[in-house]
Amino acid sequence: MCSPVALVLAQAAVTMGGQYVQGKAAYTQAKYEQAAAASNAALARDQAQQSLELTQKEAAQRYRAESQLEGQQQAAMGANGIDTTFGSAVSVQRDDKMIAGEDVNNIYTAGRNRTTGYLMDAYNYREKAAAAHSAAKSAGWATALGMAGTALGAASQTNKMRAQQNFGG
Repeated sequence: MCSPVALVLAQAAVTMGGQYVQGKAAYTQAKYEQAAAASNAALARDQAQQSLELTQKEAAQRYRAESQLEGQQQAAMGANGIDTTFGSAVSVQRDDKMIAGEDVNNIYTAGRNRTTGYLMDAYNYREKAAAAHSAAKSAGWATALGMAGTALGAASQTNKMRAQQNFGG
């Protein structure tokens, strides 16, 4: 049969082992979440950059389409003997330019909104990574303090048991 002191020490060792395993699992999970969030933040930043580039390409395509339409209109009007410098010919071209300007404005607005969404995602992922990093540190400290508390509790209990044995208690 084991002495009561040995049983207290064995119980403390088993408890501390369990605390270590739980703490290590919590730490590992938090570090995984931190890495995943950091990867997602990088991806969202890349998406924001791609969104900016896409917006510029879409706007350039719309400007090119407007220039092509203007050239076609001028050629058609010129071929039909219409003076393109005044009257309804100028109105048609002015209206087409106005519509193209509105389209480009809408392209930039949509691109800005899309890009802002990606930048907000990146920010949120960075914050999530920071929180996970903090959780990992907290898991480490909680484990260390829990194990220390268990060890001190066992030491206190064994001291009381030894004191009772020494005084015949």
